[in-house]
Formats: sequence, C-alpha cells, structure tokens
Amino acid sequence: PLLDLPFDRLFACLDIPTIVVAVLGFLALERKVILISTHQSLVLDACELLRALLFPFELCAPYVPRLTAPFISCLEFPGATFVGIYDDGDVHGLAAGVRTNIPEEAVLIDLDTGEVQSSGDRFEVVKQCWTLIPSGPRSSLVSELDALCRDAGIAPGQEPLDSQIDDAFSATIPSSMIQTQGYDDAARYHSNKSIHHYPHRPQCEPMDGRAVRDAFLRFFCSILGGYERSLVVPDADFLISGNEWFDAQGFVSSAPSDFAPYLGSLVSTQLFQSFVQKRTEASDLQCVLFDECLAVYHSAPTPYGRLGGDTLEMQSNGNQANYHEELNNIGAGAQAVYSLLIDQCAAETTMIMDSTNAAATTTTTGSHQHQHQHHLLHSSIS
Repeated sequence: PLLDLPFDRLFACLDIPTIVVAVLGFLALERKVILISTHQSLVLDACELLRALLFPFELCAPYVPRLTAPFISCLEFPGATFVGIYDDGDVHGLAAGVRTNIPEEAVLIDLDTGEVQSSGDRFEVVKQCWTLIPSGPRSSLVSELDALCRDAGIAPGQEPLDSQIDDAFSATIPSSMIQTQGYDDAARYHSNKSIHHYPHRPQCEPMDGRAVRDAFLRFFCSILGGYERSLVVPDADFLISGNEWFDAQGFVSSAPSDFAPYLGSLVSTQLFQSFVQKRTEASDLQCVLFDECLAVYHSAPTPYGRLGGDTLEMQSNGNQANYHEELNNIGAGAQAVYSLLIDQCAAETTMIMDSTNAAATTTTTGSHQHQHQHHLLHSSIS
C-alpha cells in the first residue's frame, strides 16, 4: 500500500525494540493500543506508520488516529482498539484522564518520552509480548532496523522530534527489564545505544522507509512459509458446514517449535482470519503479492535487505565495493545499495495479474465472437 510519510520521526521518538513489539506484539496480536503525544502531527503520523508495517495484514480493530472526548467510549470496547490522543496540556482533558486511568488491558505508548505504560504490570505485559515473538526472525529484524538507522544517522528514541522540542531520552524498555531472560536482543541493543554510537553525518540520506517496511514483510514471510497448504478449499456445502477457512491447528503444529506460540496467537486473530478469507474468496492483489513474496523469499539464494548478501557501498566517486566491514565505517558521501524483496515480487505480481486479465479478456472476446457467429448462422437459416 502507498505511504507518503517519513519513518524518521517514528524512530526519533521510539527505540527499535519498542517499535518491533508495538507492531508484532501489540497490533498484530490485537491488543488495545493508545498512542499519545503533545504534538498533533506526530500522533497521526505514528499511527499511520505503525499500521503500514502490518502488511500483508490489515487492521481490523476500531482505528481512531485522533480520538476526541465525545468518542472516548470506544476505549471501553471489548477487544482490540488502536487510537491516537493529542495531549493539549489540559489537566482535566482527555489525555490527562487516560494517563491517570489507563483502560483495562490497554497499552499506552507515550511518543514524547518513549515510555510504555499499561493498566497492569507493564514489565510483564512487554516481556510477554516480546518473548512471544520468534527470537530468530526478531533478531534479524532488529539488526536490519539498526543498520537502517545508522545509515540515516538516527539514534532511535533519542532524537529531537523536531526543531522546536527537546530530545526524548527516555528508553521505552528500562534497562532493568531487558536484562531478564528472553531480552537478549533488546539488551544488546540498549547496551550499545548512545548518541556516539549513531554518529550524525550531515550528508546522510533520509531513512529508507521502503526498506523498513520490507524488513517487516520479510519477518512475516519467515514465519508464514507454507501457510497456503493449510487453506480450506470451499465446497458446495462450505457456507453451511461451519468449517473454518484455515486449518490453524495443522499449520501451527507443523511450524518450528519456537514459532508455534506466536503463530498460535496470530492465527486466532480477526486480522489473520480476514486475510485468509480474502485469500480464499478472491484474487486480492495484496494476497497475490504476499504469496509471491513468500515464494521468492524462501527460494532466494541471497538474503534481501540492508544486511543482505548483495549489499554494495556506493562511494562518492561512483565506485562499488562489497559491504563486509563495520557499519560505522561508512563515511559521509557513501550510500549503501541493496535489493528489496518487494521490488522483485511487485514486478512479477504485476505480470501475473496482467496475464490473468489478458486471459480473461481473450476468453470474453472469444465468447462474444462465438455468440456473434451463432447469431449470423441463426439469421441465415431463418
């Protein structure tokens, strides 16, 4: 889906583990999520950017990127909700009330400080969602996003949100929290995180938003391989039989053991069931594109992305060199060039859809020609 928003502001106010757990642990698993900030545009942008990272899935929960007081009752809805709230500074306003009384089972992410709060024990909430995400794909995703931030000279969660406001130095996941078992990736990330670790280079390119989205797409490809074999083909009695569209139990049981807990939660969401229904009922373009991405991802001899095997460093003089050195050695004027999974698959998907449409047009034309010949024959006989 098209998205014309920069990811720089999202990574400026939230660190990488927080963004990962917000998308994969909160939104994808349909928790009640509230974003709040004293900057109006930041609330809207962050909601849209996080939602875009769910591809190939679409948010099914009630979505209100700018919640106002008359609609506060939507926070009381059972199940998932995704809302953004602008904090106008009024001590009796909507934002102040929500901060004081966080709705039950809700997670509140403060974009100004980067902190995560919840109605219960925030330590347990974040830990549960973080450890549920498969560790292998999660580590690859964190490393990829870290490299993209370095290329753009961004210190995630520690950047000024704009020229008028101060740095948000608070880390979302406290250091005491990430040192527990299951937080190895976040611990390594936070132990190395500093302004000096992400040197600001005046000639840095803007953050590659397409590469960010591609990294999350590759995460879903890595854990959903073979899902199409668990699709249930509808028959004449399907609509009245009460059968499911997807053999969730068979799919989860066939997945690697470290993937199973997360997949078990994912396939039970309305978000996943809506995807499966679209995939089964019609040739939805986004579903076709994801299927192509799955096939290419699992058959590619070289990984895609910033840390993929075909990454090249473009020097200011135009020379290219294989990128096998430390990321910090990239100098000003150098730019990394790499392949994205979505670029490879989008072209092939377009060709598939074009050939399908062409075949349908040919069939329709042939049918019309046959009807026209039959009409002429009937006229001559009469």
